[in-house]
Amino acid sequence: MLNLPSSTEFGRRVPKQKFYEHLDVSPEVKRLFIDQIKLITWANKLSPQTMNLGAGQTVTEIEVFHIRLTGQELDKRTLELMDRQIPYHIPVSYTHLTLPTNREVVISVDAVSLKKK
Repeated sequence: MLNLPSSTEFGRRVPKQKFYEHLDVSPEVKRLFIDQIKLITWANKLSPQTMNLGAGQTVTEIEVFHIRLTGQELDKRTLELMDRQIPYHIPVSYTHLTLPTNREVVISVDAVSLKKK
């Protein structure tokens, strides 16, 4: 999807509850995670260990997540919650499956963490 080098592929599923189980999250946002997100995959890790690049002063690592949605919409509060839980910059792509072919269609790719300190 993003055509990143194969050395960066991580491909690990991340349980949805990992993003809200240790935070003070409103029931509404927790429900959004449950209702709108089908699957979260940590797709790629861009770091000095996975690419021939040195760590920057501001950005030392980038994590790429793929979210498969249950429908065609994702409330931005879910991305904000993910951003609070992950200490690195995180581009996120999200898709849904089209019916009747079950073909995966990219809805959007967002750069979530633009304000990391």
